[in-house]
Amino acid sequence: MEEIETKDKSAETSKNIARDSFMMTCLVLVSRLTGFVRTWAQAFTLGATMLASCYTVANNLPNLLFEITCGGMLYTAFLPVYLSVKKKAGIKGASGYASNMFSIILLIMTILTVAAFIFASPLVFTQSAAANADFSFDTATLFFRFFCIEVLLYPLSALLGSILNAERKFFWVQASPIFNNIVVIVSFLVGFHVAQTNEFLGFMIYAIGNPLGVLVQVLLQVPTMRKCGIKIKFNIDWHDPALVETLKIGLPSFMNALCAAIMASVQSSMSLIANDAGAAILYYVRVWFVLPASLFAVPISTATFTELSHLYSYREMEEFKSRTIKGARQILFLLIPFTLYLMTFSPFLMSFFASGNFSALSFETSWVALCVMATAAPFYALVSYLQNVCAALHKLRFFSLSYLAFTILSCAFCIYFADTYGIFAVSFSVTVFNLFTTIAVFIRLRYVFGHLGIGKMIWHSVKLAFVGLIGAVAGSALAFFVGYVLAGDFMFYSAGQALICIICGGILALLITYGLAMLFRIPEADLIKSLFSKFASKLRP
Repeated sequence: MEEIETKDKSAETSKNIARDSFMMTCLVLVSRLTGFVRTWAQAFTLGATMLASCYTVANNLPNLLFEITCGGMLYTAFLPVYLSVKKKAGIKGASGYASNMFSIILLIMTILTVAAFIFASPLVFTQSAAANADFSFDTATLFFRFFCIEVLLYPLSALLGSILNAERKFFWVQASPIFNNIVVIVSFLVGFHVAQTNEFLGFMIYAIGNPLGVLVQVLLQVPTMRKCGIKIKFNIDWHDPALVETLKIGLPSFMNALCAAIMASVQSSMSLIANDAGAAILYYVRVWFVLPASLFAVPISTATFTELSHLYSYREMEEFKSRTIKGARQILFLLIPFTLYLMTFSPFLMSFFASGNFSALSFETSWVALCVMATAAPFYALVSYLQNVCAALHKLRFFSLSYLAFTILSCAFCIYFADTYGIFAVSFSVTVFNLFTTIAVFIRLRYVFGHLGIGKMIWHSVKLAFVGLIGAVAGSALAFFVGYVLAGDFMFYSAGQALICIICGGILALLITYGLAMLFRIPEADLIKSLFSKFASKLRP
Protein backbone atom coordinates (compact mmCIF):
# COMPACT_ATOMS: atom_id res chain seq x y z
CA MET A 1 0.00 0.00 0.00
CA GLU A 2 2.80 2.38 0.96
CA GLU A 3 4.59 1.61 -2.32
CA ILE A 4 1.44 2.48 -4.31
CA GLU A 5 1.09 5.79 -2.43
CA THR A 6 4.74 6.61 -3.15
CA LYS A 7 4.26 5.91 -6.87
CA ASP A 8 1.09 8.04 -6.94
CA LYS A 9 2.92 10.86 -5.18
CA SER A 10 5.83 10.61 -7.62
CA ALA A 11 3.45 10.65 -10.61
CA GLU A 12 1.64 13.70 -9.21
CA THR A 13 4.97 15.47 -8.66
CA SER A 14 5.98 14.71 -12.26
CA LYS A 15 2.70 16.17 -13.53
CA ASN A 16 3.17 19.31 -11.43
CA ILE A 17 6.71 19.78 -12.71
CA ALA A 18 5.56 19.25 -16.30
CA ARG A 19 2.73 21.77 -15.83
CA ASP A 20 4.98 24.36 -14.18
CA SER A 21 7.72 23.82 -16.78
CA PHE A 22 5.24 24.31 -19.64
CA MET A 23 3.91 27.52 -18.08
CA MET A 24 7.44 28.84 -17.54
CA THR A 25 8.45 27.89 -21.09
CA CYS A 26 5.53 29.93 -22.46
CA LEU A 27 6.44 32.91 -20.29
CA VAL A 28 10.14 32.65 -21.18
CA LEU A 29 9.15 32.60 -24.86
CA VAL A 30 7.13 35.80 -24.43
CA SER A 31 10.01 37.30 -22.43
CA ARG A 32 12.46 36.43 -25.22
CA LEU A 33 10.15 37.94 -27.83
CA THR A 34 9.83 41.20 -25.87
CA GLY A 35 13.61 41.06 -25.41
CA PHE A 36 14.05 40.94 -29.18
CA VAL A 37 11.66 43.91 -29.52
CA ARG A 38 13.67 45.72 -26.83
CA THR A 39 16.87 45.14 -28.83
CA TRP A 40 15.08 46.36 -31.97
CA ALA A 41 13.85 49.47 -30.12
CA GLN A 42 17.40 50.27 -29.01
CA ALA A 43 18.68 49.80 -32.57
CA PHE A 44 15.84 51.97 -33.93
CA THR A 45 16.41 54.84 -31.50
CA LEU A 46 20.16 54.78 -30.85
CA GLY A 47 21.37 52.89 -33.93
CA ALA A 48 24.98 51.74 -34.26
CA THR A 49 26.35 54.95 -32.79
CA MET A 50 28.69 56.12 -30.07
CA LEU A 51 25.62 56.87 -27.90
CA ALA A 52 24.46 53.26 -28.33
CA SER A 53 27.89 52.00 -27.23
CA CYS A 54 27.81 54.25 -24.15
CA TYR A 55 24.35 52.96 -23.26
CA THR A 56 25.40 49.32 -23.71
CA VAL A 57 28.57 49.64 -21.62
CA ALA A 58 26.67 51.36 -18.81
CA ASN A 59 23.81 48.85 -19.00
CA ASN A 60 26.08 45.80 -18.68
CA LEU A 61 27.89 46.99 -15.55
CA PRO A 62 25.12 46.67 -12.89
CA ASN A 63 24.38 43.07 -13.86
CA LEU A 64 28.11 42.26 -13.86
CA LEU A 65 28.53 43.71 -10.35
CA PHE A 66 25.48 41.80 -9.12
CA GLU A 67 26.66 38.47 -10.56
CA ILE A 68 30.16 38.83 -9.12
CA THR A 69 29.01 39.88 -5.63
CA CYS A 70 25.91 37.87 -4.72
CA GLY A 71 24.17 36.56 -7.85
CA GLY A 72 25.38 32.98 -7.63
CA MET A 73 24.67 32.81 -3.90
CA LEU A 74 21.07 33.97 -4.29
CA TYR A 75 20.32 31.72 -7.24
CA THR A 76 21.75 28.52 -5.75
CA ALA A 77 22.00 28.83 -1.96
CA PHE A 78 18.95 30.74 -0.77
CA LEU A 79 16.19 28.35 -1.89
CA PRO A 80 17.42 25.07 -0.30
CA VAL A 81 18.27 26.82 2.99
CA TYR A 82 14.90 28.63 2.99
CA LEU A 83 13.05 25.33 2.60
CA SER A 84 15.10 23.69 5.37
CA VAL A 85 14.31 26.59 7.72
CA LYS A 86 10.63 26.47 6.77
CA LYS A 87 10.46 22.73 7.54
CA LYS A 88 12.05 23.23 10.97
CA ALA A 89 10.49 26.55 12.04
CA GLY A 90 7.44 27.00 9.82
CA ILE A 91 6.40 30.11 7.94
CA LYS A 92 7.50 32.36 10.82
CA GLY A 93 11.04 30.98 10.72
CA ALA A 94 11.10 31.27 6.92
CA SER A 95 10.01 34.91 7.19
CA GLY A 96 12.77 35.54 9.74
CA TYR A 97 15.44 34.02 7.49
CA ALA A 98 14.13 35.90 4.43
CA SER A 99 14.09 39.14 6.45
CA ASN A 100 17.68 38.60 7.59
CA MET A 101 18.86 37.97 4.03
CA PHE A 102 16.86 40.93 2.73
CA SER A 103 18.33 43.25 5.38
CA ILE A 104 21.93 42.13 4.79
CA ILE A 105 21.55 42.44 1.02
CA LEU A 106 19.92 45.85 1.39
CA LEU A 107 22.78 47.08 3.59
CA ILE A 108 25.68 45.68 1.55
CA MET A 109 24.28 46.43 -1.90
CA THR A 110 23.26 49.97 -0.89
CA ILE A 111 26.87 50.62 0.13
CA LEU A 112 28.04 49.09 -3.17
CA THR A 113 25.53 51.21 -5.11
CA VAL A 114 26.79 54.41 -3.49
CA ALA A 115 30.39 53.35 -4.18
CA ALA A 116 29.46 52.60 -7.81
CA PHE A 117 27.92 56.06 -8.15
CA ILE A 118 31.04 57.73 -6.73
CA PHE A 119 33.52 55.61 -8.69
CA ALA A 120 31.43 55.40 -11.86
CA SER A 121 34.20 56.69 -14.12
CA PRO A 122 36.86 54.05 -13.29
CA LEU A 123 34.20 51.30 -13.40
CA VAL A 124 33.16 52.39 -16.90
CA PHE A 125 36.83 52.49 -17.90
CA THR A 126 37.24 48.79 -16.97
CA GLN A 127 34.68 47.94 -19.67
CA SER A 128 35.91 50.35 -22.35
CA ALA A 129 39.68 50.71 -21.89
CA ALA A 130 40.36 49.80 -25.52
CA ALA A 131 37.79 52.21 -26.96
CA ASN A 132 38.93 54.70 -29.60
CA ALA A 133 39.04 58.48 -29.22
CA ASP A 134 35.46 58.92 -30.47
CA PHE A 135 34.02 57.07 -27.47
CA SER A 136 32.57 59.41 -24.84
CA PHE A 137 33.53 58.19 -21.36
CA ASP A 138 31.58 61.08 -19.84
CA THR A 139 28.34 60.03 -21.56
CA ALA A 140 28.78 56.38 -20.54
CA THR A 141 29.57 57.47 -16.97
CA LEU A 142 26.45 59.64 -16.84
CA PHE A 143 24.33 56.74 -18.07
CA PHE A 144 25.87 54.45 -15.45
CA ARG A 145 25.15 56.91 -12.64
CA PHE A 146 21.47 56.50 -13.50
CA PHE A 147 21.76 52.73 -13.95
CA CYS A 148 23.81 51.98 -10.81
CA ILE A 149 20.64 51.77 -8.67
CA GLU A 150 20.15 48.44 -10.47
CA VAL A 151 23.09 47.10 -8.43
CA LEU A 152 20.60 47.13 -5.53
CA LEU A 153 17.46 46.25 -7.51
CA TYR A 154 18.81 43.10 -9.21
CA PRO A 155 19.56 41.22 -5.93
CA LEU A 156 16.19 42.25 -4.48
CA SER A 157 14.48 40.82 -7.57
CA ALA A 158 16.56 37.63 -7.30
CA LEU A 159 15.68 37.26 -3.60
CA LEU A 160 11.95 37.72 -4.23
CA GLY A 161 12.13 35.30 -7.15
CA SER A 162 13.84 32.67 -4.99
CA ILE A 163 11.12 32.99 -2.32
CA LEU A 164 8.36 32.60 -4.92
CA ASN A 165 10.13 29.61 -6.52
CA ALA A 166 10.40 27.98 -3.09
CA GLU A 167 6.67 28.52 -2.58
CA ARG A 168 5.99 27.11 -6.09
CA LYS A 169 4.61 30.45 -7.28
CA PHE A 170 6.43 30.58 -10.59
CA PHE A 171 4.23 32.91 -12.65
CA TRP A 172 5.44 36.36 -11.63
CA VAL A 173 9.07 35.27 -11.42
CA GLN A 174 8.95 34.61 -15.17
CA ALA A 175 6.36 37.26 -16.11
CA SER A 176 7.95 40.28 -14.38
CA PRO A 177 10.90 40.52 -16.86
CA ILE A 178 8.31 40.89 -19.66
CA PHE A 179 7.04 44.10 -18.06
CA ASN A 180 10.63 45.23 -17.51
CA ASN A 181 11.16 44.89 -21.27
CA ILE A 182 7.91 46.72 -22.05
CA VAL A 183 8.87 49.68 -19.84
CA VAL A 184 12.28 49.96 -21.54
CA ILE A 185 10.74 49.63 -25.03
CA VAL A 186 8.33 52.48 -24.24
CA SER A 187 11.18 54.60 -22.85
CA PHE A 188 13.16 54.13 -26.07
CA LEU A 189 10.24 55.06 -28.32
CA VAL A 190 9.09 58.02 -26.20
CA GLY A 191 12.67 59.19 -25.71
CA PHE A 192 13.29 59.06 -29.46
CA HIS A 193 10.18 61.16 -30.14
CA VAL A 194 11.08 63.73 -27.46
CA ALA A 195 14.73 63.89 -28.57
CA GLN A 196 13.65 65.29 -31.95
CA THR A 197 12.85 68.59 -30.21
CA ASN A 198 14.71 68.32 -26.89
CA GLU A 199 17.84 66.15 -27.03
CA PHE A 200 18.67 66.42 -23.31
CA LEU A 201 15.14 65.44 -22.22
CA GLY A 202 15.25 62.48 -24.61
CA PHE A 203 18.55 61.41 -23.03
CA MET A 204 16.97 61.62 -19.57
CA ILE A 205 14.07 59.39 -20.65
CA TYR A 206 16.54 56.77 -21.94
CA ALA A 207 18.49 57.00 -18.67
CA ILE A 208 15.44 56.69 -16.40
CA GLY A 209 13.63 54.01 -18.43
CA ASN A 210 16.19 51.27 -17.78
CA PRO A 211 16.22 51.33 -13.94
CA LEU A 212 12.47 51.98 -13.94
CA GLY A 213 11.99 48.69 -15.81
CA VAL A 214 13.99 46.78 -13.18
CA LEU A 215 12.04 48.51 -10.38
CA VAL A 216 8.76 47.37 -11.97
CA GLN A 217 10.20 43.83 -12.15
CA VAL A 218 10.86 43.94 -8.39
CA LEU A 219 7.51 45.44 -7.38
CA LEU A 220 5.42 42.99 -9.42
CA GLN A 221 6.72 40.08 -7.32
CA VAL A 222 5.87 41.63 -3.94
CA PRO A 223 2.06 41.01 -3.81
CA THR A 224 2.44 37.26 -4.51
CA MET A 225 5.10 36.99 -1.80
CA ARG A 226 2.76 38.65 0.71
CA LYS A 227 -0.05 36.26 -0.27
CA CYS A 228 2.28 33.38 0.64
CA GLY A 229 2.39 34.72 4.21
CA ILE A 230 6.01 35.88 4.06
CA LYS A 231 6.50 39.15 5.94
CA ILE A 232 9.78 40.98 5.39
CA LYS A 233 11.15 43.20 8.17
CA PHE A 234 14.49 44.95 8.52
CA ASN A 235 16.41 42.80 10.98
CA ILE A 236 20.07 41.74 10.81
CA ASP A 237 21.33 38.68 12.69
CA TRP A 238 24.96 37.91 11.84
CA HIS A 239 24.86 34.81 14.08
CA ASP A 240 21.92 33.11 12.35
CA PRO A 241 22.93 29.44 11.67
CA ALA A 242 20.96 29.61 8.40
CA LEU A 243 23.23 32.44 7.25
CA VAL A 244 26.27 30.22 7.87
CA GLU A 245 24.65 27.44 5.82
CA THR A 246 23.86 29.94 3.04
CA LEU A 247 27.49 31.04 2.90
CA LYS A 248 28.64 27.41 2.96
CA ILE A 249 26.58 26.66 -0.17
CA GLY A 250 26.93 30.08 -1.76
CA LEU A 251 30.67 30.73 -1.60
CA PRO A 252 31.43 28.04 -4.20
CA SER A 253 28.87 29.76 -6.45
CA PHE A 254 30.83 32.98 -6.02
CA MET A 255 33.92 31.16 -7.31
CA ASN A 256 31.88 29.81 -10.23
CA ALA A 257 30.83 33.35 -11.15
CA LEU A 258 34.47 34.47 -11.18
CA CYS A 259 35.44 31.49 -13.34
CA ALA A 260 32.62 32.27 -15.78
CA ALA A 261 33.76 35.90 -16.02
CA ILE A 262 37.37 34.86 -16.70
CA MET A 263 36.29 32.28 -19.30
CA ALA A 264 34.09 34.83 -21.10
CA SER A 265 36.96 37.33 -21.13
CA VAL A 266 39.40 34.80 -22.63
CA GLN A 267 36.87 33.72 -25.27
CA SER A 268 36.14 37.31 -26.24
CA SER A 269 39.83 38.18 -26.55
CA MET A 270 40.73 35.04 -28.51
CA SER A 271 37.84 35.59 -30.93
CA LEU A 272 39.59 38.75 -32.15
CA ILE A 273 42.87 37.07 -33.12
CA ALA A 274 41.94 36.11 -36.67
CA ASN A 275 38.92 38.34 -37.24
CA ASP A 276 38.41 41.89 -36.00
CA ALA A 277 34.65 41.21 -36.02
CA GLY A 278 35.12 38.04 -33.95
CA ALA A 279 33.70 39.41 -30.70
CA ALA A 280 30.55 40.63 -32.47
CA ILE A 281 30.14 37.32 -34.31
CA LEU A 282 30.54 35.44 -31.02
CA TYR A 283 27.80 37.61 -29.48
CA TYR A 284 25.36 36.91 -32.33
CA VAL A 285 26.12 33.17 -32.20
CA ARG A 286 25.46 33.07 -28.45
CA VAL A 287 22.02 34.66 -28.89
CA TRP A 288 20.86 31.52 -30.72
CA PHE A 289 23.02 29.07 -28.77
CA VAL A 290 21.43 29.85 -25.38
CA LEU A 291 17.84 30.00 -26.69
CA PRO A 292 16.92 26.26 -26.46
CA ALA A 293 18.30 26.01 -22.92
CA SER A 294 16.46 29.19 -21.90
CA LEU A 295 13.16 27.95 -23.32
CA PHE A 296 13.25 24.31 -22.22
CA ALA A 297 16.02 23.49 -19.73
CA VAL A 298 15.72 26.48 -17.39
CA PRO A 299 11.99 25.93 -16.65
CA ILE A 300 12.58 22.21 -15.98
CA SER A 301 15.63 23.01 -13.85
CA THR A 302 13.81 25.71 -11.87
CA ALA A 303 10.76 23.56 -11.11
CA THR A 304 12.88 20.49 -10.30
CA PHE A 305 15.20 22.53 -8.04
CA THR A 306 12.26 23.40 -5.81
CA GLU A 307 11.11 19.77 -5.64
CA LEU A 308 14.63 18.46 -4.97
CA SER A 309 15.12 20.98 -2.17
CA HIS A 310 11.84 19.85 -0.60
CA LEU A 311 12.86 16.20 -0.90
CA TYR A 312 16.25 16.85 0.69
CA SER A 313 14.72 18.78 3.58
CA TYR A 314 12.57 15.69 4.33
CA ARG A 315 15.51 13.34 3.60
CA GLU A 316 13.56 11.43 0.94
CA MET A 317 16.77 10.45 -0.84
CA GLU A 318 15.42 7.63 -3.03
CA GLU A 319 12.88 9.98 -4.56
CA PHE A 320 15.60 12.66 -4.77
CA LYS A 321 17.75 10.26 -6.79
CA SER A 322 14.86 9.29 -9.06
CA ARG A 323 13.87 12.92 -9.63
CA THR A 324 17.47 13.92 -10.42
CA ILE A 325 17.91 11.46 -13.29
CA LYS A 326 14.37 12.06 -14.56
CA GLY A 327 15.01 15.80 -14.81
CA ALA A 328 18.25 15.18 -16.71
CA ARG A 329 16.45 12.87 -19.15
CA GLN A 330 13.70 15.44 -19.73
CA ILE A 331 16.30 18.09 -20.53
CA LEU A 332 18.11 15.80 -22.97
CA PHE A 333 14.79 14.83 -24.57
CA LEU A 334 14.32 18.46 -25.60
CA LEU A 335 17.90 19.67 -26.01
CA ILE A 336 19.38 16.88 -28.18
CA PRO A 337 16.98 17.44 -31.12
CA PHE A 338 17.28 21.22 -30.81
CA THR A 339 21.07 20.90 -30.88
CA LEU A 340 20.73 19.21 -34.26
CA TYR A 341 18.26 21.88 -35.38
CA LEU A 342 20.74 24.62 -34.42
CA MET A 343 23.36 22.94 -36.58
CA THR A 344 21.25 22.20 -39.66
CA PHE A 345 19.28 25.47 -39.60
CA SER A 346 22.28 27.67 -38.70
CA PRO A 347 22.46 29.55 -42.06
CA PHE A 348 18.82 30.61 -41.70
CA LEU A 349 19.25 31.58 -38.04
CA MET A 350 22.27 33.76 -38.75
CA SER A 351 20.42 35.38 -41.69
CA PHE A 352 18.36 37.27 -39.09
CA PHE A 353 21.49 39.25 -38.25
CA ALA A 354 23.38 38.99 -41.54
CA SER A 355 20.84 40.26 -44.06
CA GLY A 356 22.50 43.27 -45.66
CA ASN A 357 25.01 43.85 -42.82
CA PHE A 358 27.55 41.01 -43.00
CA SER A 359 30.23 40.31 -45.57
CA ALA A 360 30.09 36.88 -47.21
CA LEU A 361 33.07 35.76 -45.09
CA SER A 362 31.55 37.01 -41.83
CA PHE A 363 28.25 35.30 -42.61
CA GLU A 364 29.91 31.97 -43.38
CA THR A 365 32.07 32.27 -40.26
CA SER A 366 29.04 32.99 -38.09
CA TRP A 367 26.88 30.05 -39.14
CA VAL A 368 29.80 27.59 -39.03
CA ALA A 369 30.69 28.90 -35.54
CA LEU A 370 27.07 28.30 -34.50
CA CYS A 371 27.31 24.70 -35.79
CA VAL A 372 30.44 24.16 -33.71
CA MET A 373 29.13 25.80 -30.54
CA ALA A 374 25.80 23.97 -30.84
CA THR A 375 27.59 20.72 -29.93
CA ALA A 376 27.75 22.09 -26.37
CA ALA A 377 24.01 22.79 -26.04
CA PRO A 378 22.87 19.63 -24.16
CA PHE A 379 25.87 19.77 -21.81
CA TYR A 380 25.45 23.53 -21.29
CA ALA A 381 21.88 22.86 -20.12
CA LEU A 382 22.95 19.93 -17.93
CA VAL A 383 25.70 21.93 -16.19
CA SER A 384 23.15 24.50 -15.06
CA TYR A 385 20.78 21.72 -13.97
CA LEU A 386 23.48 19.78 -12.09
CA GLN A 387 24.51 22.93 -10.24
CA ASN A 388 20.95 23.11 -8.89
CA VAL A 389 21.05 19.40 -7.98
CA CYS A 390 24.27 19.90 -6.00
CA ALA A 391 22.86 23.03 -4.36
CA ALA A 392 19.73 21.12 -3.32
CA LEU A 393 22.08 18.52 -1.77
CA HIS A 394 23.92 21.33 0.07
CA LYS A 395 27.11 19.99 -1.57
CA LEU A 396 28.56 22.39 -4.14
CA ARG A 397 32.24 21.88 -3.32
CA PHE A 398 32.94 19.17 -5.91
CA PHE A 399 30.89 20.98 -8.55
CA SER A 400 32.89 24.17 -7.99
CA LEU A 401 36.23 22.33 -8.10
CA SER A 402 35.14 20.74 -11.40
CA TYR A 403 34.02 24.16 -12.64
CA LEU A 404 37.44 25.62 -11.80
CA ALA A 405 39.42 22.72 -13.30
CA PHE A 406 37.53 22.71 -16.59
CA THR A 407 37.55 26.50 -16.81
CA ILE A 408 41.35 26.23 -16.83
CA LEU A 409 41.18 23.43 -19.43
CA SER A 410 38.74 25.37 -21.61
CA CYS A 411 40.81 28.57 -21.46
CA ALA A 412 44.00 26.63 -22.27
CA PHE A 413 42.27 24.95 -25.23
CA CYS A 414 40.99 28.30 -26.44
CA ILE A 415 44.40 30.03 -26.18
CA TYR A 416 46.34 27.13 -27.75
CA PHE A 417 44.08 26.50 -30.75
CA ALA A 418 42.78 30.02 -31.46
CA ASP A 419 45.93 30.91 -33.44
CA THR A 420 45.16 28.11 -35.90
CA TYR A 421 41.36 27.79 -35.87
CA GLY A 422 40.27 31.26 -34.73
CA ILE A 423 36.67 31.65 -33.61
CA PHE A 424 35.93 27.97 -34.27
CA ALA A 425 38.37 27.00 -31.50
CA VAL A 426 36.68 29.55 -29.24
CA SER A 427 33.28 28.03 -30.06
CA PHE A 428 34.45 24.48 -29.36
CA SER A 429 36.03 25.54 -26.06
CA VAL A 430 32.44 25.97 -24.83
CA THR A 431 31.85 22.28 -25.57
CA VAL A 432 35.12 21.28 -23.86
CA PHE A 433 34.09 23.01 -20.63
CA ASN A 434 30.48 21.85 -20.50
CA LEU A 435 31.12 18.26 -21.65
CA PHE A 436 33.85 17.52 -19.11
CA THR A 437 32.01 19.28 -16.27
CA THR A 438 28.88 17.22 -17.00
CA ILE A 439 30.83 13.94 -17.04
CA ALA A 440 32.71 14.74 -13.81
CA VAL A 441 29.59 15.73 -11.86
CA PHE A 442 27.61 12.69 -13.02
CA ILE A 443 30.49 10.43 -11.93
CA ARG A 444 30.42 12.15 -8.53
CA LEU A 445 26.64 11.73 -8.21
CA ARG A 446 27.03 8.05 -9.15
CA TYR A 447 29.54 7.74 -6.30
CA VAL A 448 27.22 9.50 -3.83
CA PHE A 449 23.96 7.74 -4.74
CA GLY A 450 25.06 4.42 -6.20
CA HIS A 451 23.03 3.26 -9.21
CA LEU A 452 21.37 6.23 -10.94
CA GLY A 453 20.33 4.92 -14.33
CA ILE A 454 22.97 6.86 -16.28
CA GLY A 455 23.47 4.00 -18.76
CA LYS A 456 19.76 3.94 -19.58
CA MET A 457 19.79 7.72 -19.99
CA ILE A 458 22.69 7.50 -22.46
CA TRP A 459 20.95 4.75 -24.47
CA HIS A 460 17.74 6.79 -24.73
CA SER A 461 19.86 9.81 -25.73
CA VAL A 462 21.44 7.81 -28.57
CA LYS A 463 17.99 6.80 -29.85
CA LEU A 464 16.85 10.41 -29.54
CA ALA A 465 19.89 11.65 -31.45
CA PHE A 466 19.04 9.20 -34.24
CA VAL A 467 15.41 10.31 -34.61
CA GLY A 468 16.47 13.94 -34.10
CA LEU A 469 18.98 13.65 -36.93
CA ILE A 470 16.31 12.27 -39.28
CA GLY A 471 13.99 15.15 -38.37
CA ALA A 472 16.74 17.78 -38.62
CA VAL A 473 17.93 16.60 -42.05
CA ALA A 474 14.39 16.36 -43.46
CA GLY A 475 13.38 19.72 -41.98
CA SER A 476 16.48 21.55 -43.17
CA ALA A 477 16.12 20.01 -46.65
CA LEU A 478 12.61 21.49 -46.87
CA ALA A 479 13.89 24.81 -45.50
CA PHE A 480 16.63 24.99 -48.14
CA PHE A 481 14.10 24.13 -50.86
CA VAL A 482 11.74 26.89 -49.71
CA GLY A 483 14.71 29.26 -49.47
CA TYR A 484 15.81 28.39 -52.99
CA VAL A 485 12.32 29.19 -54.28
CA LEU A 486 12.22 32.49 -52.36
CA ALA A 487 15.74 33.84 -52.90
CA GLY A 488 18.11 31.30 -54.38
CA ASP A 489 21.26 31.86 -52.30
CA PHE A 490 20.76 31.74 -48.51
CA MET A 491 23.39 34.46 -48.15
CA PHE A 492 20.82 36.93 -49.44
CA TYR A 493 17.82 35.92 -47.35
CA SER A 494 15.98 38.72 -45.64
CA ALA A 495 14.92 38.16 -42.03
CA GLY A 496 11.35 37.51 -43.23
CA GLN A 497 12.45 34.93 -45.81
CA ALA A 498 14.65 33.19 -43.24
CA LEU A 499 11.70 33.07 -40.83
CA ILE A 500 9.47 31.43 -43.47
CA CYS A 501 12.15 28.81 -44.16
CA ILE A 502 12.59 28.08 -40.44
CA ILE A 503 8.84 27.74 -39.84
CA CYS A 504 8.32 25.38 -42.80
CA GLY A 505 11.37 23.23 -42.07
CA GLY A 506 11.03 23.45 -38.30
CA ILE A 507 7.46 22.14 -38.21
CA LEU A 508 8.44 19.15 -40.35
CA ALA A 509 11.53 18.50 -38.19
CA LEU A 510 9.47 18.56 -34.98
CA LEU A 511 6.75 16.29 -36.36
CA ILE A 512 9.26 13.70 -37.59
CA THR A 513 11.50 13.81 -34.50
CA TYR A 514 8.86 13.56 -31.81
CA GLY A 515 6.58 11.36 -33.91
CA LEU A 516 9.41 8.83 -34.16
CA ALA A 517 10.17 9.32 -30.44
CA MET A 518 6.62 8.24 -29.61
CA LEU A 519 6.82 5.40 -32.13
CA PHE A 520 10.07 4.12 -30.55
CA ARG A 521 8.49 4.58 -27.11
CA ILE A 522 11.15 6.80 -25.65
CA PRO A 523 9.74 7.30 -22.10
CA GLU A 524 9.85 11.11 -22.08
CA ALA A 525 7.60 11.15 -25.17
CA ASP A 526 4.71 10.34 -22.81
CA LEU A 527 4.80 14.01 -21.84
CA ILE A 528 3.96 14.99 -25.44
CA LYS A 529 1.15 12.42 -25.58
CA SER A 530 -0.24 13.84 -22.34
CA LEU A 531 -0.15 17.42 -23.65
CA PHE A 532 -1.88 16.42 -26.90
CA SER A 533 -4.54 14.49 -24.96
CA LYS A 534 -5.26 17.50 -22.74
CA PHE A 535 -5.38 19.81 -25.76
CA ALA A 536 -7.73 17.45 -27.63
CA SER A 537 -10.03 17.10 -24.61
CA LYS A 538 -10.38 20.88 -24.38
CA LEU A 539 -11.36 21.07 -28.07
CA ARG A 540 -14.17 18.56 -27.62
CA PRO A 541 -17.60 20.13 -27.00
